[in-house]
Formats: sequence, structure tokens, C-alpha cells
Amino acid sequence: MFGSLFVKYTIGNEANLGANAPNYAFPIPIIFGIEVLAIALLMAVILKVVHTRGLRGFSGIVIGGIVGLDIFFLGIVSVLL
Repeated sequence: MFGSLFVKYTIGNEANLGANAPNYAFPIPIIFGIEVLAIALLMAVILKVVHTRGLRGFSGIVIGGIVGLDIFFLGIVSVLL
């Protein structure tokens, strides 16, 4: 919530932050497979870290890290409009 408020008041309502859409240069089965892989990785981390309380206070960092890695390595199939 605080992050959203920060963006709203520093950038404003009229910011063009874009939206993600599939990169149709790739075939639809590849796009779907990458999305399923990214979701599976995120759910595995959430199950292992959050559900079992594996890292306690560091769970947010680990979840943010896996999202960042997904974007870095798998983001090629998604374009910013």
C-alpha cells in the first residue's frame, strides 16, 4: 500500500508506466510455457519459504528475488506497451 502511495505522489496520476503484454514474436505455446514456468517457480518459493517458515524474516526478500530473476531471465517473452 505504501509503495502504491509513493508512486502515486512522486510520479502522479498521468504517468505512462506501461502494461505487460505477450511478445508475439514467440509462438503462443512458448509464451504459455514460460508463464507456467514462472508461476511454478514463484509458487515453489512461496510454498517453501512462506508456508514452512523456512527463512522467517527474509521471506519478502526471497520472493522479491525470485520475481526479479523471473523478469530478468524470462521477461523476453513479455513486452512493455
